[in-house]
Amino acid sequence: MKRIMTIIFCVIIFTFNVMPLAVFAEELPPSVVDDAEFLTPQQLSELTEAFDGLREKYNVDVSVVTVKGLEGKDIQDFADDYFDYNGYGCGANYDGIMLLVSKSPRECHFTTCGYGQYAFNDAGLIYIEAGVVERLKNNDYYGAFVSFENDADKLLEAAKNGKPFKHSPKEKLMYLLAALIIPLIIAFIITFIQYKKMNDAVQKAAANEYAKGNVNIKTTRDIFLYSTLHKTPRPKDNGGSGSSTHTSSSGRSHGGRGGSY
Repeated sequence: MKRIMTIIFCVIIFTFNVMPLAVFAEELPPSVVDDAEFLTPQQLSELTEAFDGLREKYNVDVSVVTVKGLEGKDIQDFADDYFDYNGYGCGANYDGIMLLVSKSPRECHFTTCGYGQYAFNDAGLIYIEAGVVERLKNNDYYGAFVSFENDADKLLEAAKNGKPFKHSPKEKLMYLLAALIIPLIIAFIITFIQYKKMNDAVQKAAANEYAKGNVNIKTTRDIFLYSTLHKTPRPKDNGGSGSSTHTSSSGRSHGGRGGSY
């Protein structure tokens, strides 16, 4: 009996040693899905290898999905649902980020979940989006996805070291100036247009030329009746991560950012 138990034990040890480690690894969907057919087979192969490398390096799901359309959904909802219902995300908290690109309408969206909300906070998404959208506008889809992969690697490395991406003081100043100057420029243009429309008046020689008929000035009063106050709740701080969140149809918390390209 003792000999039989020894043999069984040896067989178990041998089996665990020879079985591929991939069997025990978490199975995830393809890291790059190109249903919109933006990529060549060679580009798809290269990108898949690169994004699979990020998954393995950081144990965070980083993926790209292209679709032909959004099936009538808002792109944020479509991206969240695609992530949730197709098995994306690593671990119990579904850690990851997905870039979803739609062919028609021409829209893109980053959706983050779990640890992805920390590593890819609002500032980080703005940083990544700049390089991606610029290339998408020029139909350089391969270049856009390479840019995403490179920047994702940088932000994941920074988060791994406890320093998620933040805007530098110079960048914050630029955003502040833009927020102040742009409205002033718009107001100036509107005022200038209105001024040009009123510039056709001709000055009269005498004051009585401005009055026609009898002038009857009556005293008027403005009476304050009531006011209506609308309150909008302030978004809750997400644990200091700097990531705005919302809840998807599956009930999970997601961060994200996106728009037209």
